[in-house]
Amino acid sequence: MMEFVVYILYSESLGKYYVGQTNNIQKRLITHNRGGKKYTSKGRPWILIKTYPCTD
Repeated sequence: MMEFVVYILYSESLGKYYVGQTNNIQKRLITHNRGGKKYTSKGRPWILIKTYPCTD
């Protein structure tokens, strides 16, 4: 069984939320805040609001 989290980020500069999923939340948050994703590179810094653990 693979474990992953659904996460919600918030950008104060854009006033928007972003929802994603990953199996490594720390690595994913760093990627978003370094500008590694096209959409989220515009809203840095992203703040982690909530995570929801899930299994498939």
